[in-house]
Amino acid sequence: MSEETSAGVRDLSLHMTVEWHAETRQPDGTWEQSSSVQPERHEAVRCLAGLARRWPDDAHRLRRRTTTVMTETVPSSVATPSTPTSGQQRGVQEADGDSQM
Repeated sequence: MSEETSAGVRDLSLHMTVEWHAETRQPDGTWEQSSSVQPERHEAVRCLAGLARRWPDDAHRLRRRTTTVMTETVPSSVATPSTPTSGQQRGVQEADGDSQM
């Protein structure tokens, strides 16, 4: 992190959430979520075991999803970006291929 950035960032917080669910392989080879999202691994393992008992010929797996959210306060000079001119806006649209003429 550069000095400017570390000097300008205040009140940095990170929040991580871990969720678990079971998935079942579909006939086309894709995987579909087949249980509700569980906050604890052992609860998802219980769901996975239930799926395996009910549909023993299907493939099932356990999945973990981790989400990290970073929140930070930035100086007002960074928080209020300058407004692009109409020419700059048009240039971005053309670069994205979304311009309408």
